[in-house]
Amino acid sequence: MAEVGGGTGRYVRRLCSHFRTVLVFDISEGMAREAMRKFSSGEGPGTFHYFVADAERVPFRGRSVDCVVFAGVLSQMASPRMAIAEAGRIVKEGGCILGFDKNRSAFRPLFDLIMSLNPSWVGKSNPPDVVLSRSDLRTWFRDAGVPARMWTEVFVPPHVFNLLPPPGAERLLWATNAVGSRLPWLRSQGGVVLFSGKR
Repeated sequence: MAEVGGGTGRYVRRLCSHFRTVLVFDISEGMAREAMRKFSSGEGPGTFHYFVADAERVPFRGRSVDCVVFAGVLSQMASPRMAIAEAGRIVKEGGCILGFDKNRSAFRPLFDLIMSLNPSWVGKSNPPDVVLSRSDLRTWFRDAGVPARMWTEVFVPPHVFNLLPPPGAERLLWATNAVGSRLPWLRSQGGVVLFSGKR
């Protein structure tokens, strides 16, 4: 599998527990080096290879990977459309593309305002970033030849979860997602859009 924009390796261990070979790349050489310092390739059942590459020009042969993951990185890219097109090019027949990112919802201005007011979140509330819409994602996946579905989650500001210990935050997330996903208008207004496509 390939993780696009793997940063400093946040998901490396988890991915290696599910895939025999994980190819993780990021455009930042500094982040790639930090990830390689933090992890050794023998930490899970699978092995990983970390390198520097551009998501819009992935140095893989066509139809060469089983799965491509975008973990909150499309909004950081100059051309998310091109990144999805490249993912569509390299994923095998029967393979999948999945990920999540910020959703362009009615509550986005509130989420961003709260993030800008809390100093611990200023670095994560980056105004120039793209905020994705399900409509844009649907178009990009269609153009890439990969049918996909989109849905949203996280119906309360993330700061609320930070007030609770992890088990409580997880219960609150599940409960609010269960309610939000059942209400006709609200179900498309979650703060995070998730996508899953299969070639």
